Amino acid sequence: MRLFKLHILILVLNIFLYSQDNTEGGERVHRVPILSSGNVIELSIQNVSEQTLSGIKINVTDAPSWMNFKSKQKTIEAIESNGENTAEFIFSIDKTAIVNKEQSISFTISSPIGEVWTKQVKIVVTPPERFELYQNYPNPFNPTTTIAHQIPNDAQVSLKIFDIL
Repeated sequence: MRLFKLHILILVLNIFLYSQDNTEGGERVHRVPILSSGNVIELSIQNVSEQTLSGIKINVTDAPSWMNFKSKQKTIEAIESNGENTAEFIFSIDKTAIVNKEQSISFTISSPIGEVWTKQVKIVVTPPERFELYQNYPNPFNPTTTIAHQIPNDAQVSLKIFDIL
């Protein structure tokens, strides 16, 4: 009989300051900064059977559209009896993410003989920590340009553009 024991090892973030998590209702809720990249979810899969397991597939089956994964599928070639292996998913958060709202990412783990397990990871996207104005694009511009910015909370913001000519 083949059995898996699944658990999340860690949600590693680009800046370790943000690798804090909250526990709500007994489940971990990981905090991820908006506009961050290089974020990593590591799923650790343990083989508690007496046989070596091979060809384990892990897929991201449900994630918010503002999460951009480098790859949504990983394959673990083999896990020895009573051994453990890790699948790593790298992702970024784009500017359309909804901040301060709990979201879930679902993973499906399947074996070559048709066994299937699911795992959910809960995240909350945190707002920016400071006001920031980014370089306009294209620069120089004619006749239009885009000026990106971020603000840490709801506030009245004024952007004034002057013609130095």
